[in-house]
Amino acid sequence: MTVMVGLTSPDEYPKITSDWRHVLREPSLSAYEIFQSEMRPISDEIDARNSVRRFVNFDTHPDFVMLSVFS
Repeated sequence: MTVMVGLTSPDEYPKITSDWRHVLREPSLSAYEIFQSEMRPISDEIDARNSVRRFVNFDTHPDFVMLSVFS
């Protein structure tokens, strides 16, 4: 099983902050822009908290959260 997963998994996964407009039915919807704009303050807050931590945490950082597009 491990070999199969290693052979079929991509080297890089899409992220929440990736541009997803190409898969939307209506790419011009404002909901997508609102979602992206709401991710920026979350990223900034996590960066600010990580700047004073001894052990940084990126588990929920929008720039590092990976999504699986496999079914």
